[in-house]
Amino acid sequence: VSALYRHVGSKENLLLMCTDIVSQKISLPETTSWQDHLKVLARSYRKVTLSMPGSVEFVREVGLTTPAACVVVDRSIGVLRQSGFPGDLAYMTCIGMISHATDMALHEEQDRRNAGLRGGQEAEEVLRQMNQDYPNIGWALSGDFNLDREKYFELGLRVYIDGIEIALRERAA
Repeated sequence: VSALYRHVGSKENLLLMCTDIVSQKISLPETTSWQDHLKVLARSYRKVTLSMPGSVEFVREVGLTTPAACVVVDRSIGVLRQSGFPGDLAYMTCIGMISHATDMALHEEQDRRNAGLRGGQEAEEVLRQMNQDYPNIGWALSGDFNLDREKYFELGLRVYIDGIEIALRERAA
């Protein structure tokens, strides 16, 4: 630890550097379609954070305020701005999309860690076993339920983008 602090002044600086590294790895599309841009942004954040276990926690602690994170957010807001978004909706859309991606990555990481604590059992199976005490959870997970994280993530993207389209129409009216 002392050798590390010769290069990095504090834990806070280390978190800033790690968060910046995550943001540097985010690939953004060359597109003017705000929907396509947001999909690529979210998929990239999810992919990068899943490839770097534990990175979601420091991204969440630091926020999107490092230089590389600001570049990603600024470029994304620029696409939304060119598409006619009002400023507040552009900002919240960008941050919300990144939050969706990092939330999903965090859940996937937690599932992996927790499976070890449950003797390899997946979360759905543990919840199914509790269905006597929690009948609505049991009902939701009954039958051939299989939580496909990729489909769940993509559904969230669709819901998010559909909601933004509604908000844009309402603002225009």
